Amino acid sequence: MNVVVFCNYSSSDDRTRINFLRKLANFKDIAFYIAKPQYTLSDIAAIDPDILLFVLHQPEIRHTWDNKLFTCGVHTIVLEEDHYETKFEGLVYADKTIIDWYAKKNISLILRRHCYEEKAPVESVWLPFSANEKEFYPLKNLGYDRQITKIYKIGFAGSYTSQQIYYDVRRLAISKLLEAKLLDENYGRIYDGYAEYLRSHISCLACTGGLLHTCLAKTFEIPLSGSALLTNRMDHPKILWGNKKCYFEYKDNCSDITEIARYILENNNEVQEVTKNGLLRVLEAHTDQHRIVELYNILHALVQNKPVPKIWGQ
Repeated sequence: MNVVVFCNYSSSDDRTRINFLRKLANFKDIAFYIAKPQYTLSDIAAIDPDILLFVLHQPEIRHTWDNKLFTCGVHTIVLEEDHYETKFEGLVYADKTIIDWYAKKNISLILRRHCYEEKAPVESVWLPFSANEKEFYPLKNLGYDRQITKIYKIGFAGSYTSQQIYYDVRRLAISKLLEAKLLDENYGRIYDGYAEYLRSHISCLACTGGLLHTCLAKTFEIPLSGSALLTNRMDHPKILWGNKKCYFEYKDNCSDITEIARYILENNNEVQEVTKNGLLRVLEAHTDQHRIVELYNILHALVQNKPVPKIWGQ
């Protein structure tokens, strides 16, 4: 099976996009190619692709792709990241432009990284984010002798300065923790040493998907790093995490976040148990190793005109 991937984005999130997709090349029956964004149908004709996979990390990226790619008779898949439900007023592209684009381009399948209830005009399946087991698994479990000295502050590695509405919960959570002096002074965008940063804190703030309540990659990376996950509500927690307590949850209005943060910092035995539950659940179901097999099975089903497996319920 020949799979050609189109991607055009900042390299800051390689781990969740192209580096994840590159793992398809580990399967002997898949030939994996990365196309330049400006490639046309004639540029890839020699490959004779079975699947064209487009990474839609931002809605406007779709304008960079040759329209003929969507009418060439090859299965077209969109790996969708930043489409949001239209019911959230104030969000970009709340006018259904992306929904309309899917229908007009006759997309074969949408891979939804975020889970949302809105029905797409073409077939879709929820493929949650995952965590790289080689990068985030605690060092002691990788055979290293060096012990991690935990920082007894809440850590946060991520963006929060954008004025977009879906960062509102994140900004409020940070301000509350800062006011209570519970947040590590070193917080924000951590590019170098990101995995080490997660490992080094007793707990890290995720904010999951803010007002959208959808899982981000760090939702799984934090527990896999051996740190307690502190987050607001996420959709479908039982499906994702099972019946054991795997993380600590605060309200969207952050009225209880300082209380929960203090509890984490003062109750080591329970925190260790919850952290272990989360780590084991990620190892069981949410590593890249699991997710790439799910994607592999989806691609095979599509090419063979069989029902697409939907193990996460959508």
